[in-house]
Amino acid sequence: MYDYSNLEKMDIHLKVNNNVTITPRSLDHLNIKSMIWCDGHQPLLEGSIPSSVEKLSIPNLFLKDTAADKQIIKIPSSVTELSFLSNVNLSSSILPCNLTKLSLRLYPNSTLDWLPTTVKELEIYGNISIKMIPKSITKLTCSGFHDDDNMEQLPFNIKSLHLISPNFNGTCPPSTLEYLEFQDYHKDIFSV
Repeated sequence: MYDYSNLEKMDIHLKVNNNVTITPRSLDHLNIKSMIWCDGHQPLLEGSIPSSVEKLSIPNLFLKDTAADKQIIKIPSSVTELSFLSNVNLSSSILPCNLTKLSLRLYPNSTLDWLPTTVKELEIYGNISIKMIPKSITKLTCSGFHDDDNMEQLPFNIKSLHLISPNFNGTCPPSTLEYLEFQDYHKDIFSV
C-alpha cells in the first residue's frame, strides 16, 4: 500500500487534457495551486474547484449549462489569476472577490465596468478601446487599440503596456508609462 499523505502538503499544479467530470469536493484534500483545462465539454459543477486554487484557466463553455442557459459554478475566492481560453460573456457575479489578473481571448463587446476593482492586470487578445479600460488596471496586454484611439489617451493608471502584433499609429504613450513592450512588430522600428 502506498502512503499518499505527502500529497496533502505538496503544491500541486493540475493540467486536465481530456474530457473529464470532476466530482465536487473530490480534490479538496489536495493542495492544488493551479488548474488548467485544455479541452472538454463537461460543465464544472459547484465544488469542483478546490479552495486552494490560486490560478485557474478554463474554457467558458464550462461555465454554463447550455440546456438551461444558466450559470453552473462560482469560482472560489482563492483564485487571484483567471484565464478564459475562448470567448466569454462575463459578469462580476462569477468573478472571485480577490481576483487581480484576468485574461480574455477576445475583447468583450461591452464595457468593462463589471470588472472588479481588485483586477490590476488585464490581458485581452484582441484590440481594445482605450476608453473602456477601467481605472484599476495598471498592467495591460492587448493586440492593439481601435483605429480612432491613440496611445496618448492611455489612462495614467497604466504603468506597464505589452502590445502583441500592434497596429501602432506612431503616437507617443503618456509619460506615466514605465514599461512598454512590442511583440511581433512588423514595421521598420526606425521609421516610428
